[in-house]
Amino acid sequence: MKTYATLQKRGINAAKKFLERKGYEILDDSPKQDAFDLVAIQDGTLSMITVATRYAEEVGFPKDDLQRDVLEIATASWLSDHADDIPDDVRVSFDSMAILVLSESKVFLRFHTNVLGAE
Repeated sequence: MKTYATLQKRGINAAKKFLERKGYEILDDSPKQDAFDLVAIQDGTLSMITVATRYAEEVGFPKDDLQRDVLEIATASWLSDHADDIPDDVRVSFDSMAILVLSESKVFLRFHTNVLGAE
């Protein structure tokens, strides 16, 4: 049976594998905050990553629904809970990953970094 919880868990697992292959260290894969799904670090940048997953037959990638104020509050809370675990001079990036599940063993993935950053 296809349930949302199973689908999202599968998407987060695929996201973790992708990030680890790209050299990210996963710090938290089940944060208490609902605003993001993964916390990872790479090259002095702490990435707060939202993962949206859907089945391919639902037509197209899931839509990003990121709200700066919600992410900033959740990030501040996460940072206060994990202050001893991260470097003092870390930068923070809000990142987005959209995943289409194509089959049992294949996904199509779109990853955007610093999606709320100013140009």
